[in-house]
Amino acid sequence: MNDFDFIKEKTAGESIDAPSSVSPENITAGLAGVRQKSRKKRIALSVSLPAAAALFLALAIFVLPNVQLVRKYTSPSGGFHTGNAESIGFTSYDDVAEKLKELSDAYKKDQKENSHYVIEYNGGAKYATDYAVDEDAVAQAVPAAVPEIAADANNNGASAGTERSFSETNVRESAVDEEDIIKTDGNYIYYLPYNEYQLYIIKADGSEMVLESKIDLSGRYEGSEYYDGLFLRGDTVVVTGTVGLYGENGRWDSFTLIRIFDVSDRTAPSELKSFRFEGHSAASSRLIGDKLIVVTCDRLDFDKVDPEETSTFVPCYYDAEQPTYVSAEDIILPEDTYPDATVSVSIIDLSDPAGAETETVSVFTSGGQVYCTTENLYIYSAKTVAEETSGSKTKQKEQTEIMSFDITGDKAVYKTTGTVDGYIIDSFAIDEYNGFLRLAVTEQSYTYYSRMNYYMESDWSTRCRVVTLDENLNKLGATRTLVEDEDIQSVRFMGDTAYVVTFRQTDPLFVIDLSDPAAPEIKGELTLPGFSAYLHPVGEGMIVGLGFGGNESGTDGSAKISLFDVSDPANPIESDSLIYKNSYVDSDYKCFVDMKDGSFLVNLTNYGDYYSSGSDNVMIRFGINDGKLIVLTEYDVLNDERSYSAFVRGLFIDDTVYAAVKSEYWDNAYDYVYYEEDYAEDNTPDEDTSDVLIADGYNSYQIEYGRRIFINSYDKDSGELTGSLVLYVQ
Repeated sequence: MNDFDFIKEKTAGESIDAPSSVSPENITAGLAGVRQKSRKKRIALSVSLPAAAALFLALAIFVLPNVQLVRKYTSPSGGFHTGNAESIGFTSYDDVAEKLKELSDAYKKDQKENSHYVIEYNGGAKYATDYAVDEDAVAQAVPAAVPEIAADANNNGASAGTERSFSETNVRESAVDEEDIIKTDGNYIYYLPYNEYQLYIIKADGSEMVLESKIDLSGRYEGSEYYDGLFLRGDTVVVTGTVGLYGENGRWDSFTLIRIFDVSDRTAPSELKSFRFEGHSAASSRLIGDKLIVVTCDRLDFDKVDPEETSTFVPCYYDAEQPTYVSAEDIILPEDTYPDATVSVSIIDLSDPAGAETETVSVFTSGGQVYCTTENLYIYSAKTVAEETSGSKTKQKEQTEIMSFDITGDKAVYKTTGTVDGYIIDSFAIDEYNGFLRLAVTEQSYTYYSRMNYYMESDWSTRCRVVTLDENLNKLGATRTLVEDEDIQSVRFMGDTAYVVTFRQTDPLFVIDLSDPAAPEIKGELTLPGFSAYLHPVGEGMIVGLGFGGNESGTDGSAKISLFDVSDPANPIESDSLIYKNSYVDSDYKCFVDMKDGSFLVNLTNYGDYYSSGSDNVMIRFGINDGKLIVLTEYDVLNDERSYSAFVRGLFIDDTVYAAVKSEYWDNAYDYVYYEEDYAEDNTPDEDTSDVLIADGYNSYQIEYGRRIFINSYDKDSGELTGSLVLYVQ
């Protein structure tokens, strides 16, 4: 029986189930700007050609922007190592080139035998297998003492001895600062608006705001620059960004930019030093004290490796625009890998900003995301691998590859690489504690039919759980399956406990006991409509969740702030909630502000009803009293009847709350096109047509566009607008 007959037999009499992404609810949510996390969708197929055409049209309109058709390599053995991995070091560039040539030949051979066209959705795949506990690894694992870290280890540049209270960037790991578009030191606000080229330095004293200076970041390079964040360390500001340029190898490539400025004179900042690294930034840099850690990823082209041309295979970085190649001794290849990228870890010493130098190591592997503690750096990436192949059928699953580095010295030291089944949704789903690594993973498995290029709906399985690894990334233990046919949406690890939110139509919140790393255990579960996209601890036994409201059918277009009482792990409850209809609460963790007085600040956008063209942006300050959420203050930031988008970031200094806003608005006009046969030459309806003019279509064009960048100040308690500083108007 061929594949086509097999499909007909399996799908006879079945109708097409459209992807969830084209359901009315999700289309409405998308139009409202709800940014739900991406995930792999499942498609049920039928051989009906008209139905297939309709499905393809729906996919083209609503789904394909999030889909890429790629030729994806999957090796029968999984393509890379499992468990603790040895690595290959090099002593010369000739050794590097020779090994890459060997890998290229092996890659081409396996690709010829095992390559398929795969439709890959943003997100990851999941697979269900049982973890075998490594008893020897458990016996040998000795928990490391958790270092005591001062809460103000990076203090966002505040001057010593300051008594002012001010907000700090909400970060993933204590004492590990992250880049952000806005920072304050209690006296000045440093603001780099989203997708702009000006860094504004504003003196802020209550309602009195004065623009001290602005740094023009544009025009440094011939390529298109993009700046996405900044760090603040005393009188030093570090700006991060990317640019597209031709590299030493003659190839057009992305580069990560690090530009260091002296702002001791806020009215006349000056650039001290700059670095440019091949490759794009892998989910931002980190700052630990004076140590700036930059992770970059550049593609590896096997076919273009030329042993005579170092630039074709050796990573390069630029110190003050002078190229430097990473030494052969600092290039690493984990064994049993098929790398498709070069990941570089650079440590820049900022103790002397003007004389800053970098130490860089590079690993031939795959690109990934970053989780960083004060001592260790983890880079993780998802890979689709093949378990077994029978004819044109391939059983596939997703695995996550994790590399670990010691970053306590001046140069990162590669430690090991390991893998787990499933994918990790974000850096909150991976956590180091007492020498162990804990991960919340979503697993998938499915069968791919290469001859017909499709997945069978009935072959798709999903489950979620929490797994633990030792310091060598050997598997220790795993929970039983938390839930099947759902995806992890948010995770928070707190000491010996993990809190995991999954979702398909309702929101289970699971409480996981991790006190015994070899035997994680589900202690409690709570099921609610909607789901929380971000979890934040707000006191002993209390967690706040920001996300989406819903009903038994899924999300309903409302924003929801939940307060969970998890003091009894076996019986978690939602003690209170705030629901805002036709709204979205920003679940980006950097937008969540701890006011340091027991209250918290979040961003909320209200879209109005279906017929509204504008929206309202507000910031809400809430507190907690006796297990209840109390709205303390609402700050009106922006409302406009025109169509617009706004990027709002809140912060505070003492008793003043600030809203930094970049707003874009536009008005469109429409030329309607009518059915020609229904109208006379004067464009009026014929006598035999309805009195209601129905347009066959329309052409739209923009008649007005504007952009504003400004900062508002508010009284913290009353919410009264006390000042406004306009930075840019178009």
